[in-house]
Amino acid sequence: MAAETLFKWLQIRYPQYAQRTGPANEKLTASEVIDMFLQAARTSGSGQEIDPNVQEALGALYYMEGNYDRSVDCFEAALTVKPNVNRYSSRNSMKY
Repeated sequence: MAAETLFKWLQIRYPQYAQRTGPANEKLTASEVIDMFLQAARTSGSGQEIDPNVQEALGALYYMEGNYDRSVDCFEAALTVKPNVNRYSSRNSMKY
């Protein structure tokens, strides 16, 4: 599951936000992982440069959930920081 993979990435990059609220043996939901990434995004954006990798992951999670408007917002935020990264541009084009 993509949410599990993104959770593992978050555990490495931002372990302070990769805290499970339920039992460790239960399967993570995409909405749980979104909440964790939102915490990381809020912190990385406060007085610091936006982490485009966090925004990309959020965009992918929102896309999987069918929340295409938020997905686009995240990919566009990643592009503001790294405008020449083709994968952000191609993922952002999914809105069309």
